[in-house]
Amino acid sequence: MFAIAGLMGFCPVFSVAAWSMAYADLEGIEQERVDPSGRTMLTWAHNLGMIGSIGSMILFLAFLMVAMLVKLL
Repeated sequence: MFAIAGLMGFCPVFSVAAWSMAYADLEGIEQERVDPSGRTMLTWAHNLGMIGSIGSMILFLAFLMVAMLVKLL
């Protein structure tokens, strides 16, 4: 849910939270501390969280660049 909410732009913090929580659980699966039945969903959450986080950073940097260009004109 966090990955989808972050990807839709509600709050980029959700993308970071989904990315980090899914990463921790995937590491737990590798170390056999977490049940591996949800691995596919965790992989999707990890990837969507990563895409949402990076996309939010790119949009933020683009906004800053446009704001600086407008200020110069």
